[in-house]
Amino acid sequence: MSCAIVVPVYRTELSPLEQLSLLRLRHLFSVDVYLAAPQGLCLDAYLNLWPELQVKFFDSAYFASVKTYNKLMLELRFYETFVSAYEWMLIHQLDAFLFHGDLESFCAMPFDYFGAPWVPAQWVHPKISSGYFLKLFGTRVSVGNGGLSLRRLEPTISLLKAEAGSAAGWPVNEDAFFGYWGMRSPVFRSCPLEIAARFSFEANPGVLFEMTGRDVPFGCHGLPKYHQAFYAKLMRPLLAQMPELAPGLIETSMSELLGAAQMDT
Repeated sequence: MSCAIVVPVYRTELSPLEQLSLLRLRHLFSVDVYLAAPQGLCLDAYLNLWPELQVKFFDSAYFASVKTYNKLMLELRFYETFVSAYEWMLIHQLDAFLFHGDLESFCAMPFDYFGAPWVPAQWVHPKISSGYFLKLFGTRVSVGNGGLSLRRLEPTISLLKAEAGSAAGWPVNEDAFFGYWGMRSPVFRSCPLEIAARFSFEANPGVLFEMTGRDVPFGCHGLPKYHQAFYAKLMRPLLAQMPELAPGLIETSMSELLGAAQMDT
């Protein structure tokens, strides 16, 4: 298995929870980790935490908004930057957290895309983004979330070439592109729902936890947005096993996480 772990960043500072996310990644994976950053961004805050991080710079226009970031994730040259050296790419945004480091078991499976399940499933169509017609003409997609996702590079590139028109005009977030075509393409295969639940949780983790027989997944995404107390309970025992963390970082990051939960109520 050869896998580039890519952490997209666009700000000069990290919150305590983002620091924790990055340091947990360092605890489990020490090599082949890259920041994907806009040209000109000062990365001192990241490199002070992890000096061995590698960096790939991309046009700053891709980091201006969620919409432009989605365009980057559908750009051939983004994946072509890594394909000569790696078979796989793990996208790890800093609102993700890894529960364990067994990435190889997923790379050994006959699928090209892994991401947290969407429960309930989402309606997706290449030219329709919302409303009554989406449910009439769309496809129900259960696997997609891209914030923590594993992508096999050569099939990803083949899909983007085969569906270049669809990628150029894709109406919603990039992960829905891979979820949609992963169900319909002859050259690209998304993993099934049951495997996705073992890879990552995002929304509705209680449902997914029961689906896996109460086994924790490889990781989770959307920490500040979804079921913060649930995730904090899973994270705390793992953080206690990381003596390298700076004093106080666990408590400040947990306060940030649970504070987000209070704002949601």
